[in-house]
Amino acid sequence: MPITINVTCGVYGRKDVELTDEELKTVDENACAEQIQIMRKCISDAQDVTTGAGYDGASRATIAAALFATRARPIHYIREEHARAKFMAEREADRATRAAKTGTQTKMDTTHIVG
Repeated sequence: MPITINVTCGVYGRKDVELTDEELKTVDENACAEQIQIMRKCISDAQDVTTGAGYDGASRATIAAALFATRARPIHYIREEHARAKFMAEREADRATRAAKTGTQTKMDTTHIVG
């Protein structure tokens, strides 16, 4: 089921952006992989911190969880980031389409600037 995310897009204000099921699945899978990687690093860091200090496994788990809580981003932030990128890409595509129809330039051409 597609969802609509209201995102802030700089000078364009707040906009509603719909993410399809496929986009949501991709974003969620990537976020999950990212979070697993972060958790593994947190476990490793907790182990490094507690080695030789007499901490038990429960203490290591608590430290790892605390590290994860400060390092990982909640899924709704990741989804919002994707929605914002989608909006900006759509906006740029619309601008390019309009420019192609009218023959105007969409972005500043810096290839010929000297000096």
